Amino acid sequence: MPGSVRVRGDAAAVRLDARHTTIADVLAALNTSFDMSYSSWIALDEEINGTYTGSLRRVIARVLDGYNYVIKQDNAKLDIIVLGKRGERAVPVAAPAAPADPFHPLRERHRQQLLGADRRHGARARNASVA
Repeated sequence: MPGSVRVRGDAAAVRLDARHTTIADVLAALNTSFDMSYSSWIALDEEINGTYTGSLRRVIARVLDGYNYVIKQDNAKLDIIVLGKRGERAVPVAAPAAPADPFHPLRERHRQQLLGADRRHGARARNASVA
């Protein structure tokens, strides 16, 4: 049986009826009815059922209960970013590439190759002339 979402009212007094539908479908229906957008770092395929009433922000908070999210408001427009489920561990982000500077501390192991073995630790080159 396909799910259904019905949205009525305005941003101050929303009534949302959700039957056997996903959170993504609910947010899409709210997006169609109001000046808002959403994006998510995870799949929002959890099924929800129920009637949600209140301001648009309150309804969004109830629909996203159990999720970490951010709401950005620009004038009347809301932008919702869903970061993940509450309590889940964050997926580590890849470390940034080492800087191009050959003398950066992260390049320490390559410094010896660049300077040569005799120039380590501030030693002068053997045939360097003194001015």
